[in-house]
Amino acid sequence: MECPTGGSMTSGTWQCAERWTAIRGMIGFHNAVNGTDVTNWKAYDTNVLGFGRGDVGYLALNNSADDSKQTFQTSLPAGEYCNVYATGDCSATVTVKDDGTFDATLAKNSAIAIYAGATKDSWTGTTKSDPSDPDLSVNDETKKATADTSRTIYYKLPDGWKQAYLHYGIDGWAEQGHELMADAGNGWVKFTVDPKGKSFEYVFTDGGDNWDNPNGGGNYTAQGHWTAVADHEASAGVPSDVQSYQPKTKVIVHYKPAEGDAVADRGVYMWGTDKNGATLNGAWHAFTGEDSYGKVFETTIDGAYDAAKIGVIVTTEGWDKVGSDRTIDGSTGTAEIWVDGANPDETLTEAPDGYKKAANQIDVTIHYHRLADDYTSEDGMKAWDIWGWADGVNGAAYPFTEHDDYGLIAKYTLKGSGMSTPQFIVRYGGDSWEAKDPNDENRTIPQSAITVNADGTASAEIWLVQGDTTIYTNGTLYDAKGTIVSAEMTDFNTITVKLNKALAIDKPADAVSVEGVKIKDVKASGNTVTITTADDLDVTKAYKVTIEDYGTQNVSLGAVVRSDAFDKKYAYDGDDLGVTYKAEKSMFKLWAPTATKVTLRLYANSTDPKAAQTDAVTLEKSGKKGVWTFAVDKDLKDYAYDYELTFADGTVNTSADPYATAAVANGERSVVLSDKEKGSAGKRMESFSKPTNAIITEASVRDLTIDPSSGVDEDNRGKFLGMV
Repeated sequence: MECPTGGSMTSGTWQCAERWTAIRGMIGFHNAVNGTDVTNWKAYDTNVLGFGRGDVGYLALNNSADDSKQTFQTSLPAGEYCNVYATGDCSATVTVKDDGTFDATLAKNSAIAIYAGATKDSWTGTTKSDPSDPDLSVNDETKKATADTSRTIYYKLPDGWKQAYLHYGIDGWAEQGHELMADAGNGWVKFTVDPKGKSFEYVFTDGGDNWDNPNGGGNYTAQGHWTAVADHEASAGVPSDVQSYQPKTKVIVHYKPAEGDAVADRGVYMWGTDKNGATLNGAWHAFTGEDSYGKVFETTIDGAYDAAKIGVIVTTEGWDKVGSDRTIDGSTGTAEIWVDGANPDETLTEAPDGYKKAANQIDVTIHYHRLADDYTSEDGMKAWDIWGWADGVNGAAYPFTEHDDYGLIAKYTLKGSGMSTPQFIVRYGGDSWEAKDPNDENRTIPQSAITVNADGTASAEIWLVQGDTTIYTNGTLYDAKGTIVSAEMTDFNTITVKLNKALAIDKPADAVSVEGVKIKDVKASGNTVTITTADDLDVTKAYKVTIEDYGTQNVSLGAVVRSDAFDKKYAYDGDDLGVTYKAEKSMFKLWAPTATKVTLRLYANSTDPKAAQTDAVTLEKSGKKGVWTFAVDKDLKDYAYDYELTFADGTVNTSADPYATAAVANGERSVVLSDKEKGSAGKRMESFSKPTNAIITEASVRDLTIDPSSGVDEDNRGKFLGMV
């Protein structure tokens, strides 16, 4: 058997995981601590924890992307111990002091494992590492998702301050700065720093003797991409009093005169009503220029306009009209139409063939706003990005690499032949494609967002908002007003609400209400509002939270379903869930305590995963544990079935039976089997005398079949077919 050398995998080799230094070391650790209790359990940092196994061993784990320097508490006797996770020759050690502690810098994505019997004095191993050890360093540069790491700090000047400096430290003040902040309007100043993902702390000074620290002392820390600091308190987001909502809409009318039309003084008469009810008074305007299609009228007007709220007429001042009145859609930020004098009653909302903007190079700029500044996961390992392509140009990933007060910005260049329809998807999780916003559909940058330059290249700029299908052609249409991002039932008497910006009110209870619920207490901290109810909430009822100036949001089931209180209330200890088959009657039981209705759907044909439904019955809720039951007086042997579940908020989900013994080919439906057909399936293995005796082993399909000596046909080696 060939094992990899130098930490690399090559074709025709096994992974040989059982030989890896860390695996060998942890086998020894397991054997030494077997049967001991867990002690000294402690979380030392985010994704950094340690625990002992009696006075025999100790394990520290760092599942973060940064090294962690800590003092770990053990119950081991004093001495110098080998870190068996790191090396096989005891060249990596830690020294336990008389009080049982040891100081160590735990490397990122690594561990320290020590145990009695593996000490510097007693160790006999001479090999530092096995040649088959994987080279983890090759992934270091790609561990974190690429995303904008800069931070913009807003500061409200205190009375008497004429200016402010941002005095900051990066990476524990290893790098420092002292920068004059720029005016942001309305008494605010701002400055942007890029700490490159490292720790970032700061305070403020007026350049003289006055300094500003947070309430309670210490330093301020960034709350996300935008942090507003006022009255010694920091909150996430851009200050509301520097966000002026002044929407603008571009209007473009293209007109091609009919052949032989010699009227020279035609123009555009325009009127309208914006979203706020403001009136655009009707007025006649001359054409402002020409393009390849004909005459062009282009202007920018104040306000945001819904569809059909801008009216235009192609006419002379003397009302020699071309066709009838026309209404156009300005909801994207650009209202654009094409009018052909030869077809006066037709209004085109897209450029006709032969007049579409096209280029061999398009420089794309995409602005993206998420309500809660959640552009990356908390650990920074996953991020939202853009997957972009065009006609004849393959797709590629483009990260958000900078930000402004609207949101994050992605910039990239597409190069191809005559591109006119650049497309994109906003996605999460990189190539794993864990989510898309707002849906699974491909999105196209509109022609109105494309500008062709004098050199034949083009640029395109659009603005997007989380959950909104509209592709905006300017960033003024988004009103950055307060919004409820989410509302979740986190306990039976607690609703936790996330806002896009902090609730600026002294008495939060005065602004908060929950439909049909008596509120006991309301607390606001930054962007989070915690509502405590006087009585327990019902997981089968729909609730709505309303916060003044932030709107209304349905309450979803959150952490309450993972709470001890939920388990205590709804835990079902019966062993009869699923279907109990008898020729004359089959009993169906499903545990679904949060559902308001459960329908059993039956399919006589279980060999076809797409077979038509045969029958449907509604299950009945039995007892207080959330178990739904129904007995079908019919021989259902080999029938397929699934469940349709309805919830309080109106959501309807379809699910196979989680307690079923068998399923159809794609697993989307379950199958009723007789006891004879089931055999021993579903029976539990005997329990271990001790939980620590359980050893979970992973078998790699590739490893088992890749080697020429495996006996597997060459075409199937390393594949699932090699296991058949």
